[in-house]
Amino acid sequence: MFQKAMVHHKHLMRLARNPDATNGEKIQSEFLAWRILKESVEKMQTLGYLPLKQQTITGDFFHHLMASDGKVMCDEIKNSIKEIEATAIQSGGLGPVEQEEIKKIQSEVANFEKEITQKQEEPNE
Repeated sequence: MFQKAMVHHKHLMRLARNPDATNGEKIQSEFLAWRILKESVEKMQTLGYLPLKQQTITGDFFHHLMASDGKVMCDEIKNSIKEIEATAIQSGGLGPVEQEEIKKIQSEVANFEKEITQKQEEPNE
């Protein structure tokens, strides 16, 4: 299959380099030659002969503490994490690295929530 694609690619490139060809024919031949090459590589990737680029989810988030109630802030962060997970699942799922990172964030939020609860229960001096 790959050899046949390369034969067609080379033939189209010869047509594109032909001095008797019109500019339109040259442009179309170049375009089709590129398309054959591109689609051959894509087919080889889907068949497993060439590697695919790993899909990654990259993101940064910051949160500015505006409210004095930390409990509300923790609930907002939990909701944001749920939205991120839902979006990731819709776009192909979460990898083990992403799942581990989400668990770390959830753990930090839980620890922060405990600290807030303890501070609120302490008597004001």
